[in-house]
Amino acid sequence: MNKKGQTSIFIILGILVAIVILFIFFNANPNLESFSLTSFSKQTQQVDGGIRDCFEDIYKESIDELGLQGGYYNEPLSEYILNDIYTIPFYYFGELVYIPSKELMEDQISANIHSKKQRCFNLFETSDLDYEYYYNYTKVAIKENSIEFNNNLVLTLSKAESTTVIDFSNPTKGIKSNLYAMNNLASYIALSYNINEESLCISCFQEIALKEKLFVEIDETLENILVVNIIETKDNSYPLDYNFALSATKETPSINIPSFENESPSNTQKSQLNFNIANFQDE
Repeated sequence: MNKKGQTSIFIILGILVAIVILFIFFNANPNLESFSLTSFSKQTQQVDGGIRDCFEDIYKESIDELGLQGGYYNEPLSEYILNDIYTIPFYYFGELVYIPSKELMEDQISANIHSKKQRCFNLFETSDLDYEYYYNYTKVAIKENSIEFNNNLVLTLSKAESTTVIDFSNPTKGIKSNLYAMNNLASYIALSYNINEESLCISCFQEIALKEKLFVEIDETLENILVVNIIETKDNSYPLDYNFALSATKETPSINIPSFENESPSNTQKSQLNFNIANFQDE
């Protein structure tokens, strides 16, 4: 009997401790109030804010991933190095090959956002609200110091007799970005590498990069390959890195390059090479 009584006391004490912990936790986190018990107006405000924050996170992720892959989200239009995480396109492969234009990068970012949209849609699809929505690809505009987004999403939420329409299509204030300058600098480096017969003036590029508060790093770990990384030095600016590769074929015609995929670009693609050299003509 004594043992049973002691066990009951421990069970009761355990329950009391759990109740106290839960009370403290929920009072310290008022935002955890049950969604279904809040007013319709507050529910729509939470969904609105959550979706906007969700898409902003996706915008930043998509820009970063584009930079890591030298301006691409989908498979590059020229040869590339493939590793377990991402691809690095060649901007020079014995000759100049396709370098992504501003317009192509805008499309690539939009495609990346589209692939991640369900993460944000879950915020209203898992709520207890009835909904209808119109969605199309996000419009992306790369500017000199930022990237602007126009989210083509119109969401209608309803519950009982209440209905509200949320239009997310107003352009955002933009994400701070040096992508425009990174792409220009990468184009300039590839063109110079070609003109100077696979020779690079590192100090020249660093001088140009510093004016944009960027830094150029070159990795020669892979045989006969230069991997160029343009690094962002400013806080809260995206992407953090911009990678591309250059082959070194003059001294070794039978170049040994690991993990190649894709065919050489067509003549049409080559004619679309985007060097954006005008920005550097006075350097």
